[in-house]
Amino acid sequence: MWRKTACVIILSATVAADHRLAGAEPAAPERLLTRLDWVRFDVSMGRLLAAGSRVSQNQRQVLVVHATGGLEALSARIDHGLVSLRYAWQTDTEQLTVEVVRRDDLTIHWKHPVSDGRTVAVCLEQPPQGDVTLSIRSEGAKSTVFRAPTLWHLLILEPDACRTHLVPVLVLFRPNWSVDGDVKAIRNRMFEMAVRPPAVSGQEVRALVDQLGLPQFRLRCRADRQLRAMGNSLLCYFNELDPETLDPEQRMRIRAIKNSFRDHLVDTPQAVACWLLHSKTVWIALLADGDPERRALASRHLDWLSDTDIEFDPRGPRSVRSRQIASLRSQLLRR
Repeated sequence: MWRKTACVIILSATVAADHRLAGAEPAAPERLLTRLDWVRFDVSMGRLLAAGSRVSQNQRQVLVVHATGGLEALSARIDHGLVSLRYAWQTDTEQLTVEVVRRDDLTIHWKHPVSDGRTVAVCLEQPPQGDVTLSIRSEGAKSTVFRAPTLWHLLILEPDACRTHLVPVLVLFRPNWSVDGDVKAIRNRMFEMAVRPPAVSGQEVRALVDQLGLPQFRLRCRADRQLRAMGNSLLCYFNELDPETLDPEQRMRIRAIKNSFRDHLVDTPQAVACWLLHSKTVWIALLADGDPERRALASRHLDWLSDTDIEFDPRGPRSVRSRQIASLRSQLLRR
């Protein structure tokens, strides 16, 4: 249980932008989460992290009652240098809760109205390890669930769902964050880099991952060092691995390598493009690009990643391309 050391209650009679906050757009600059600026959020290796805190005491709490009826609450604490945070926003039509546990265990629940009058319930779960999950459920319908290794994968693979149901919440964490702009820059940079074959091959990575399971401790350590020396570009190869085919030490060492990069890097479009360059999952999604020249480039790059000639016609009818993309997903992806 958190130890109370400070509690501040604010009753607000007039808040200039409350009429905007009560609608379906949660990303207004007046929101308590960004206005108080207690916690700095970074995105590293595609995961949102509470990377730093300006809270000087063990725990701080604030409650705001807005003149228009909205209610906000924010609490934060520090536990052995790791930030935990809980944020809530509620009106008659919208509820949003954000919980961060020890820096990177993130859960978001957002219930909000959409243009046709229905209410949509959105849940984003980012566990400390494993896939990020986005579930969306409209009134009277079953949930639609999307899973991906990182937030960047999710934003590229499911752009429409994310633009409507995820981006408006993500920008709460980082003021002036142009998520769509970053995704566009990542895609553009990936196509630029795909003109030349990647420096790191999946075959090399798989051979070294196999060596992480050798009986000789010396050989396991050498393979570990060689993988780290490849840089963060190998991480998407890790995401393509089937965990069920790895022994406990292989999984432990791969997790440690991922964490070592995550702890020292803040994502930029250039850096993200470097490690997504090796992701078959992402390149299959890029086969649906609107430009036939870029579809052809994606097809050639996927040939290289898969070490085979894939069946895809970048200039074929959309219906044919859709069937080919679905077939490639089932053939090339283990996830």
